[in-house]
Amino acid sequence: MTHRVVAQDVIEWSPTYRLTKADFQLKPSNAGNGQRYYAACQMDFSYRMSNYEFMFTKNFNRFSRAIFNRKASWMDEGPLTDRLLDMAQLDFDLVELYTRKIRKRMYEEKRAFSNGDFYQQAINELQRLYSERLAQIVRDTDGGQSEVRTREIHEQIVREINELDEYCKECKPAKKKG
Repeated sequence: MTHRVVAQDVIEWSPTYRLTKADFQLKPSNAGNGQRYYAACQMDFSYRMSNYEFMFTKNFNRFSRAIFNRKASWMDEGPLTDRLLDMAQLDFDLVELYTRKIRKRMYEEKRAFSNGDFYQQAINELQRLYSERLAQIVRDTDGGQSEVRTREIHEQIVREINELDEYCKECKPAKKKG
């Protein structure tokens, strides 16, 4: 599978795509000390369908995406570029992990007569959990400065993504027996 770039501004997450310096297209301010970056990664969820279609839709995987906005991301040039890219990729992968957690929860909780905004509580809760985990990762890796710890945490995130493989955007979760 190749990565998808929409209008060259937004990259959808893919297991094979790695962020590069060229993906950070906003000019940095270069204000302050030290080399810094901002990776505009986010969970994107939207669907349009009739009430009838909604009633009979259980799998919402294709309606939720982990995206990286190239035009809103910036990175200072300098000797730490590779470490900052590793940290930005970790963040993008973390967004995919929590997007998959949202897909899983929606699949498990969606009922035929669910309210049209049933997913909002799941999204709000999982976005909060994502933010808390990212903040902990930044503390645990000293903002990506600890190369070994960053790699260990990133490997754990990739394992968690793989454990939720049936909740990829193009996947159809197996029906649960019971």
